[in-house]
Amino acid sequence: MAEKRTFLGETPEERQRRRRGELIDAVLDVVHEGGASAVGVRAVISRANLASRYFYESFASTDELLTAAVQEVVEEVLVVGIGALHAPAVDPSTAGDAELLEHFRAGVSAALTHLSQDPRRLSLLSAAFSHGLAERLQRDLTSLVAATIQGEEGADVVGFDAASTLFAAGGMVSLALAHVAGRLPLDHDAVVDRLALFTLAVIRTGAPAPRT
Repeated sequence: MAEKRTFLGETPEERQRRRRGELIDAVLDVVHEGGASAVGVRAVISRANLASRYFYESFASTDELLTAAVQEVVEEVLVVGIGALHAPAVDPSTAGDAELLEHFRAGVSAALTHLSQDPRRLSLLSAAFSHGLAERLQRDLTSLVAATIQGEEGADVVGFDAASTLFAAGGMVSLALAHVAGRLPLDHDAVVDRLALFTLAVIRTGAPAPRT
């Protein structure tokens, strides 16, 4: 098997991944400064300082780039949220409602805080959902959040079966996006409380009996 040639210490695959990341970072800047209408191949490659051929090695269109950027932002937010959810660790087999609620609050708060720390992320979500991608993104993000929940150890123990997971994920995505878009008359703490309470209510509805 022939060795892959490297350039400045990078393999071709590593260079492509780096350029893909640069394009995603560039579209965050373009959207934040000019909105969805400013997103075009020329604007993005100009900001990334890349030739157009490098755009098309990773993305077929600007819609595909926007979708990838949104998914990357949400994946980062989920990592932060899950990290906060597990600090400190909780035993799902013995945790009561009050303990679970505090953990849900911690995870949701950390996720929303991380999202708002970079205004480019907020601009991206608002732009993507006003760019004709709302239905597709809503579906994709709900699936992503649901998969993250189901992948957590002990999720089934606290009541996250397939139905409750999908319902909770859809509600989380809808409420969080409405908050980001400024469509809810609720501040950060109020949104965190609602999401945590709604999530607990969903899993307890499907659970045999609430713990005390």
